[in-house]
Amino acid sequence: MGILLVAIGLFIAGCGGYMILQSIINKNNTEGNGEAHTTASNLYEADESMDDSLRNERMQFENHITSRLSRYQEILEWNRAGIHKGDYSDEEWLPDLVLQLNLGERNPVHFAIDCCDWQKEITSNTVEWANVKKFEACKNFAASHKMDVFIAFGIGGQPDAPSQVCIIPLDKLTKGTVSVETLMDYRRRDNEASLYYTTDTHELY
Repeated sequence: MGILLVAIGLFIAGCGGYMILQSIINKNNTEGNGEAHTTASNLYEADESMDDSLRNERMQFENHITSRLSRYQEILEWNRAGIHKGDYSDEEWLPDLVLQLNLGERNPVHFAIDCCDWQKEITSNTVEWANVKKFEACKNFAASHKMDVFIAFGIGGQPDAPSQVCIIPLDKLTKGTVSVETLMDYRRRDNEASLYYTTDTHELY
């Protein structure tokens, strides 16, 4: 574990001083055999139990993502933060954003983005963004709609101007937790640039 932390620290230092976390070990959560991780809490609660400040932060992060859409990307559905149901049945769950990429004379392509909670910092080596039901609902939505789904993480700065934005294709995730190393692999190099969706490699950056 020590070697991994040193490697991640060197990688961060080599990226022009970008910092995706202020502390990578949460001493209160690393004792015992379980792996420590940060939890995106509102992904597990019915919307009426979501704290107003948490909902507001989530909405601000969604606003940041939508502000980075290009003129070729059209919002078809915007399911505002806090509408997700607690049981995440397939009939109820929807991603935060369903978008259409307009390609001129070619047929438009649809894709979706689900925004996780903005977090001031990451205090562990993994982030838990979904429970089993949430993860399966995401996978089922992508399969049934034949649509690329991306999971967006905002870290540091402010919710509407995060220091780090990481956007991971759902099909690259095998469970509801993601490592800091994987987050770094999908970190946007320029948060001010418009989002670019590639239909050949199925990436959003």
